[in-house]
Amino acid sequence: MSLKALLLNNYKTKIVALLTGFGVWWFIYAGQRPMATASFTPTVVYENLSPGLRIVEAPETASVKLRADSRLLEKLTSKNIEATADLEGLDEGTHDVTLRIDTGTVARPHGRLPSVTVELERTHSAETVVSIQFIGELPEGYRLGGDIAVRPDRATIYGEREDVGDVARVIAPVSLDDRRETFTAEAALRAVNESGAVVGGVTVSPARANIRVPVESVRTNSVPIKPAFVGGDILRDFPAAEFFPSSIELTGEETALAAVKFVTTSEFDLGKCESGGVYPIDILLPDGVSAGFSQITLTCSADKTVSREFTVTLSQINLCRGCSATLLPGGVDVLVTGPARDINQIRASDISAFVDLAGLGAGEHETEPHAALSKLAETASIKTLDQKIRVQISQQGKQRQ
Repeated sequence: MSLKALLLNNYKTKIVALLTGFGVWWFIYAGQRPMATASFTPTVVYENLSPGLRIVEAPETASVKLRADSRLLEKLTSKNIEATADLEGLDEGTHDVTLRIDTGTVARPHGRLPSVTVELERTHSAETVVSIQFIGELPEGYRLGGDIAVRPDRATIYGEREDVGDVARVIAPVSLDDRRETFTAEAALRAVNESGAVVGGVTVSPARANIRVPVESVRTNSVPIKPAFVGGDILRDFPAAEFFPSSIELTGEETALAAVKFVTTSEFDLGKCESGGVYPIDILLPDGVSAGFSQITLTCSADKTVSREFTVTLSQINLCRGCSATLLPGGVDVLVTGPARDINQIRASDISAFVDLAGLGAGEHETEPHAALSKLAETASIKTLDQKIRVQISQQGKQRQ
């Protein structure tokens, strides 16, 4: 029988036998490896402290003796070991608390589990209502609707008397960004002072609250406001009077908004309007719509300085004899400024605009326009807006090049 045939004959049985032999050898070897003990000083973590209590005195570390394979113990350090003191259910006073030890390996505490002595005392406390602090804004076309539910709606603050006294309120921050439907959020409660800064050194219980925020879709439409003035003509008697705002953004269902073309106000008697007086006037909203404000403000004034802009056709003066001129552009913008009562009477026909061509011969030129008022020149001023006029002058009977 060849060597190859010898090796392959019953090869499965031979593999099993080989693995079994290796397992027996490892078991015997591992059982004979020396066991040892070693001491460590891990940091103690204290958990589940009841609200209203604080730790007065407790050790930061504890001595722990572990037993395991000597090679394993050589690799362990105090930082690898978790020592936890569970304070759940403990009241004020002094307590011996057995530690929970976790090494993350097969190493186990040797002998009795270590313990620490902890002294607890009650702290000052105060109860307050949980306030919602909205962060960001709802997308356009959405608004808050209905009542906002907070569970629990009250919280207790624990800490030193001075720190608790600094707390003005407990807030639950809730983001409104990208919210397009009613939602429920869990918020971490924060104790803040009057200026909104977080107060340190206090504990809030419970630590979190669930908030249900109703969000609904709405439509908006901006319409003009037409005040209901009686007892006079505001343009005649108070030409510079102003009311603000002059438009309003309405919110409501689509059908209700479509029916509203403008919004009026309660009646205001202009006979009571004194120059320089400021008067609030109530807005009258139709059914089915709402707005962010409910009044306009009327300021009565008869002598306010205002400006108006006009576009006037240009004429020409002092054109050379036997010449013709083309003006580009053929009109100019002018600004008239003065008392509102006078400016409101001026029309474009009351304004003359011209270019003075004195001394200009045939060819292309650039000059400035001038403007004048035919009336109210003693109370109003006029000027052309920054603009240059191009002039093409040609001699009659000559061909332009």
